[in-house]
Amino acid sequence: MTRLLIASVLALSLSPIASANVAHQASPVHDPALRDQTNAPSDTTSAEQGQVTASPVTIISVVFDNVRRREGNVVLRLCTQSQYEAGGAGCRAEGADATRDPVTTAFNNVAPGRYMIDAYHDLNANNQLDFRFFGPPKEPVGASNNARGRFSPPKFEDAAFDVSASDTMITVNISLYGG
Repeated sequence: MTRLLIASVLALSLSPIASANVAHQASPVHDPALRDQTNAPSDTTSAEQGQVTASPVTIISVVFDNVRRREGNVVLRLCTQSQYEAGGAGCRAEGADATRDPVTTAFNNVAPGRYMIDAYHDLNANNQLDFRFFGPPKEPVGASNNARGRFSPPKFEDAAFDVSASDTMITVNISLYGG
């Protein structure tokens, strides 16, 4: 299993988690219509943005490790490189109830390709990543492959993993910036 750790962020404007279409107004945890919209296409979206194919599909199961407080939600995105580098536009969002043990969720109907996951623990359930006055996140964050940025989000290549035609399980370790 791949262990994932923290992604750091300098400012709200630099954070692809906070600035992306991860439904800050409506969380996938609380809005079943949004969850169905992001996880139930009849065709699959390939790793190349905007290309619909009939390729084999898989499920990416995500288990969150190091969830220290059983409150709020864990919000995460599954992104291709082009989506991530475009500030998160087109990334698939999902959420998990952090009051459950273990905290888990899944992305269904994922075409084989190269992806990355980033996540944050929305402790106060306000559907956004909260920041300290000078930039670092106030809430725990994580990314695939233990990818870390230095005063910025991690690079895609550091967090990237390959999805084949078989199901994939990933463990995400979320923690406070610098912790």
